[in-house]
Amino acid sequence: MRWLLIHPGPEWSVADVFNGWSEALTGLGETVEEYPLDAALRFFNNALAETGLTLPCGCREVRKYLDREQAARLALDPILAAANRLWPDVILCTSGFFLQPWLMEILRDRGHTIVFLATESPYQDDYQLKVAEYADLTLLNDRSILTPTGRSARPSTCRRRTGRRSTTRPRPAPCRSTTWRSSAPGSPPASGSSTRWT
Repeated sequence: MRWLLIHPGPEWSVADVFNGWSEALTGLGETVEEYPLDAALRFFNNALAETGLTLPCGCREVRKYLDREQAARLALDPILAAANRLWPDVILCTSGFFLQPWLMEILRDRGHTIVFLATESPYQDDYQLKVAEYADLTLLNDRSILTPTGRSARPSTCRRRTGRRSTTRPRPAPCRSTTWRSSAPGSPPASGSSTRWT
């Protein structure tokens, strides 16, 4: 299958979630292309334009060329080009910080399967619900985004985040030791045994 993974934008824990999915899918032999929303946001947000004035030092005065909304819109537009070029079976959107409903609607109308990782519960539930309306599957990190009945209008599932082997140290697994102390025929050996759950 062909996957288009959309970077969440910020470079904190949500980027780690994105990287983990990319590594896992690639490791499973899937065709994965990443759209670097983080780099696109930096590029458009750092665009400068000359004002036409000269500063006392002789330098030309510059100002930001785009406001935040304009930069975000321009950073999202190339996602459509990437989807048209690759024509992925699945588009995986990690977080909804910068995703806009208009983009999700176009991607869905073109027949792409959209998986949305709603990683920002409970802080951005209202916004995530708007984006999730366009997803074929929404993966949650907190059940609070579900309706009071515990059900969502769209298919969804709730899973705890897990660490990537390449970046996190695993916690020791909980252990339950069982010691058998019986001399009855057919009983397990008295030396004991332990079972490890992971």
